Amino acid sequence: MEIYDEKMERIVDPDLTLGWLEDTVRRVEHEEVPAVQEIWHYETAAEYENGGRDVVKVVDVPGVPAREAWEENVPIQIYHPYTQAQLEEIEAEKKRPTQEQRLQRVEEAMSRMTAALAQLQTDVGAAMAWMMQKEA
Repeated sequence: MEIYDEKMERIVDPDLTLGWLEDTVRRVEHEEVPAVQEIWHYETAAEYENGGRDVVKVVDVPGVPAREAWEENVPIQIYHPYTQAQLEEIEAEKKRPTQEQRLQRVEEAMSRMTAALAQLQTDVGAAMAWMMQKEA
């Protein structure tokens, strides 16, 4: 698929870190093609002692069937460079933690809180046992 810039000039291998591609079509108008009759002749490929020969057909001008003018939609891509603001937003997005990283942080915090809660239950149980011993 051909790639063009916004001025419709063909480009090769655009830098997709600095821009994006838009899928579209380009209308191409083809001119009428007049018919051309095939022109050919025979050439001797081999001759034999008995006077026989093998011949091959050699095409001098290939025939072309007539065709009316036609239009065609050709798929292309248009390269649009990012604006400076878009590039800055992309850089800021790269610095933000991913969803997986945020989920991992939440899981780690939950694990620490679960451990702290278990320790608190142990401490409360020990304190209650100490208070009950003291009362008895």
